[in-house]
Amino acid sequence: RLRSDRTKNCFTFKVVITTKMHVYLFQIPSTFDDHSPVYFPYSVGLLWSYAQQSYIVKKNYQLKEIIFLREDPKDIINRIVDPSIVGLSCYVWNMNYNMFVAKQIKKKWPNCKIIIGGPHVPVKDDNFFKRHPYIDVVIYREGEITFTKTLECIADNKNLQDISGIGINNNTDLIRTNNAVRTQDLNEIPSPYLLGLFDGMKERCDALGLTINGLIETNRGCPYQCSFCDWGNGTLGKVKKFDLDRVKKEILWFAKNKVEFIVNCDANFGIFKDRDYELTNFMCKLKKRYGYPVTFDTNWPKDNNSKSVEIAKLLLDHKMLRRFTTSIQSQNAQTLTAIKRKNLPSEKIKGIIDHAKQLKIDTNAELIIGLPMDTYSSFQNNFVDLVEQGAYPTTSFLTILPNSEMAEKQYQEKYKFVTKVNEKKLLHINEEDVLVVQTSTMEKNELQKLMLWCWFVQQFHFLGYTNVLADFFNKKYGVGLAKFYETFIDKVCIDLPQYPNKEISKFKNHIDDNLSIHLDIGIGNIDLHTRLGYTHRKNTFQGIQNILCDMADDEDPQLIKDVVQAQNYSQYNYDRPSESILNLSHNVIEYIYCDQSLRQGKYRYSVLQKQNTPKNYGEFLVRSRFNKNWENIFNFHSAETLT
Repeated sequence: RLRSDRTKNCFTFKVVITTKMHVYLFQIPSTFDDHSPVYFPYSVGLLWSYAQQSYIVKKNYQLKEIIFLREDPKDIINRIVDPSIVGLSCYVWNMNYNMFVAKQIKKKWPNCKIIIGGPHVPVKDDNFFKRHPYIDVVIYREGEITFTKTLECIADNKNLQDISGIGINNNTDLIRTNNAVRTQDLNEIPSPYLLGLFDGMKERCDALGLTINGLIETNRGCPYQCSFCDWGNGTLGKVKKFDLDRVKKEILWFAKNKVEFIVNCDANFGIFKDRDYELTNFMCKLKKRYGYPVTFDTNWPKDNNSKSVEIAKLLLDHKMLRRFTTSIQSQNAQTLTAIKRKNLPSEKIKGIIDHAKQLKIDTNAELIIGLPMDTYSSFQNNFVDLVEQGAYPTTSFLTILPNSEMAEKQYQEKYKFVTKVNEKKLLHINEEDVLVVQTSTMEKNELQKLMLWCWFVQQFHFLGYTNVLADFFNKKYGVGLAKFYETFIDKVCIDLPQYPNKEISKFKNHIDDNLSIHLDIGIGNIDLHTRLGYTHRKNTFQGIQNILCDMADDEDPQLIKDVVQAQNYSQYNYDRPSESILNLSHNVIEYIYCDQSLRQGKYRYSVLQKQNTPKNYGEFLVRSRFNKNWENIFNFHSAETLT
């Protein structure tokens, strides 16, 4: 039992111990529905693994449960028993959920001490406890050492002010202690996987029909200080490494436990070239032996190099590569200065893309929409340049993270940021993102259209709905990618009872209508693509044909129909056999891609489709955006064969 004693300048929790105090730890994932993949609770697992080395913690505390599923909060509250300590790991995808749960726990068990940490805990917010009076302690930055010391202080009735790196709730006033020192040796933190802390979680998820993915670190820290990021902000600037053998043992644990998908949490995997290649090679050997892990996803180094490409090639050869990324964000010189970032020279970026192409690796180029000093045209030109170089740009909206430099009022005033809170619909409790919707160089209507333009190209051009059409318009009319999609989007945003208008037109004013958060590039589009490419596929391509006829109103309708048919057959279709026949009245494939003259006649193609049997069409398509698994092969029935 805990008894609070708050006197002036002394913050202790007097403890009367009858049994071990119950500890509950929360690491809630970003899940949209009951079937979304989840993750092993790596962050809180590290906290408890480190804490178990303390005699005081082992003597006085018992870990009752790690809550790692986004369950109905009522169910969680009902099964909690006499909690003394509740710890919650907070980020943008679970902050509202955590605060709701914390408030309910404090209401039911007023003496329970609630401790939160994680990247979303604002370091400089002096009014945090006034908005969240049910929180007792916040831990800033790294948490392993600080969390353990906090538990020890509570058990020994010591003053919490003696602990560095925390904020203490003093009747809703904040008392902030000195900055904590970083963990000097990461190997002092035992692995929660190897300790058995997560044993049984996969079996539980299997029984619920859920996929559980792995999280891992091979190093920690980031040497860069980009103003939009909260990663390399001084205290985590120096990169520290976990022991190589320890990381290998964790990967072996994944393989033996049949964990399909690993997300590496390093800021720059590949920065230690030889070591990271060795780790990748080890992982590939495990897949060959055990069949797992199936896929490896990571953040690639900002200064990508040939060694990074070799690592990606190794993953690709073993069918483990999810994406190979060159992190650009912007190529506008003024923007790069404003965000404190220095990219590789353009020729080196192109060299990396070309090298990757030679090895049949698709390069994902990351860009952020709404950065200071970027304009509509500069960003769009940057996007198109990368596409023409053979890369696949992936865009994200500029969001304000609470511990980034961009969160500071002075920074936002300098670049005339206008922000908007957008609600993100997640399971049980919605979350919020703070989006930048206007800057000194981009009006809101420009940024709104640019967001939609980028999202549409990524969802339609890169996933096989419109890429052939864009190539045809470029070949036939000299219309570039930017102009083609400017016109196409204008027409698809007209409110008509046809697909794809029924799905896309609602996003025309997405900022004002609070829909920007739905212009996501990843799994948030699974249901959309199931409807477009499967449930309403016929209507989707009929609607696309109607739009194209409107865009080329003087053209032969049969030619447009042929182009749309070629587009349709280029994309994987559930209802199509592994080999099917396509009859066209024009040689549109040879015209677009083989530099032949456009001719009428009877043209017959066999279309070869990979024998995939995806459980969910939308998920299959979204997962294919970096490897083009959706793309079919055309064979022309003549002496000439097109592949």
